[in-house]
Amino acid sequence: MHGDIKKLYHVIKELSLLFAGALLGIVATLYNQTAWAYRNYLIFLSIILILIGVGLLEWLKSAVYWIIRKMNARLRRICIYAPYVINENNSSWIDGDLEAICNILNQKNIRHKVSKTERSFKAYAIIVNPFGGNYPEKDFSQLTSLNNIFEYVKHGGTYINIADIPFYYAYDENLKRSIDTTPLADGYSLERPFLKSILTQKLNHYV
Repeated sequence: MHGDIKKLYHVIKELSLLFAGALLGIVATLYNQTAWAYRNYLIFLSIILILIGVGLLEWLKSAVYWIIRKMNARLRRICIYAPYVINENNSSWIDGDLEAICNILNQKNIRHKVSKTERSFKAYAIIVNPFGGNYPEKDFSQLTSLNNIFEYVKHGGTYINIADIPFYYAYDENLKRSIDTTPLADGYSLERPFLKSILTQKLNHYV
């Protein structure tokens, strides 16, 4: 779905530039006084279409998220990313539920919000994963959610894992089950060494 929206947006950008060129072409052919009165409107519309074509909407979206993120950082508000209820099937080394975690934060007077969408990543300086060594993954074949997390951290965000080794398991929303993300040591062993975990591989760290 997200990929389809991106494709549609690229089509809109291309059409915007196309229409802008067509309007400027019309402006160049205006000679009589009656038509000349509409010149400024056509030029203004062409400029708007050109700006959309070169990414104005992306810039505005980024600016809005930047403002919201700064406000949340100033208020010291964090985000708990929990798209579903915590249970033994989708979490690792977690003794408690989301309500218990929120109660602890309330006792410490830490402002927080529970979010069910990854869009919240851009709006908060700190994201908390309450599923321990497990993490919510929208598409395990592409590791879409994991890549979004690393992009978030790459651009200055802080991602906090409250237990276990981060990303050791992925809970695939399509399959409705947890999957080991760390490969086996070899073909005859059932061990999954930390050195081969996604976290150590991506960060190039030794565990």
